[in-house]
Amino acid sequence: MMDIQRPKILVVDDREENLLAMQHLLAGFRAQIISASSGNEALSLALVHSFALILLDVQMPGMDGYEVASLLRENSGSVNQPIIFLTAHGVSSEHMSQGYGAGAVDYLTKPIDPEILKSKVKIFLELSEGRNLLEQKNRELQDFAQLAAHDLKAPLRGIGNFARFLEEDIEAGNLEDVRSSLRQIDAGVVRMGRLIDGLLDFARAGRACETQESVDLNEVIEEALALLADPCKEAEAEVSVSQLPTVRGDRSRLTQLLQNLVGNAIKFHGEEAPKIKLLCEKTQDEWTFQVVDNGIGIEEADCEQVFNPLTRLHALSKFEGAGIGLASCRKIVEWHGGRIWAEPNESGQGSAFYFTLPLAS
Repeated sequence: MMDIQRPKILVVDDREENLLAMQHLLAGFRAQIISASSGNEALSLALVHSFALILLDVQMPGMDGYEVASLLRENSGSVNQPIIFLTAHGVSSEHMSQGYGAGAVDYLTKPIDPEILKSKVKIFLELSEGRNLLEQKNRELQDFAQLAAHDLKAPLRGIGNFARFLEEDIEAGNLEDVRSSLRQIDAGVVRMGRLIDGLLDFARAGRACETQESVDLNEVIEEALALLADPCKEAEAEVSVSQLPTVRGDRSRLTQLLQNLVGNAIKFHGEEAPKIKLLCEKTQDEWTFQVVDNGIGIEEADCEQVFNPLTRLHALSKFEGAGIGLASCRKIVEWHGGRIWAEPNESGQGSAFYFTLPLAS
């Protein structure tokens, strides 16, 4: 599972007792509090850390807060980090102008009102979290766009090549080769259609939904199995389901989630007919679901990357698919406030996929 690093707050004050008081006051936040007792120390820390917020004392010997703020703004790594000035004196319009010109976003006068400070810190931590999430999503979008472009070009190249072969075959009057080229072109079109459908499903899976409703997962799995009736019959699959709870969420996306997980277990079966179990267990604050199969299994080293979009562990000639189903599952589960992961089956055969959903409130 991904380890999310705590945001960092830098507190700059030349008095040790003030630094200790700030550490105590901010202890309730899920943030790493870093202290500096001088302007030079603050500048050094800004070179190696990215701060969600800097609380900067104005009156310090050697280098005052205004100088520190101005130098921070000259550093490309800290230019966008918000600064709140802390001052023991009333703030004149001249000082405010100087502070805002140096890059401050706010002033607080000592003695600091704890509740006002906490409310401001909370806002800036939320802004930092939102900014980091947006940057992460942008990186994911860029990576996904590159992967999607690569995978879409492959069938296009195939179609183009066989179109040229087709022209040559027609000129040569070789009807059997013409039929073969047409079959290959048709296969490329089908593959591209599946890939585009998968991309659309992936995009829908990550889109926010304005409303949630109570969803009986017993009804959802019935819908999912009905959609899987043909592949289930063809593979002679046996699917057993334990009693499932009612959760809050989006019914269609939860159906897509279970359809993808059970469908994968049917698709990636070995010589034996697929045997799939959907289990559920209640913990203190969430439901934990488990989809277990007796299929070809998954290596432990691949358990994380299978959830990346357009990731395929097997040749297309052996198992069809666009490599998007599990990536969509992760988006759906995370959108519902849960987690998803995979493990090799404890029996040594097949695999086990786990996901969690919050208890319905």
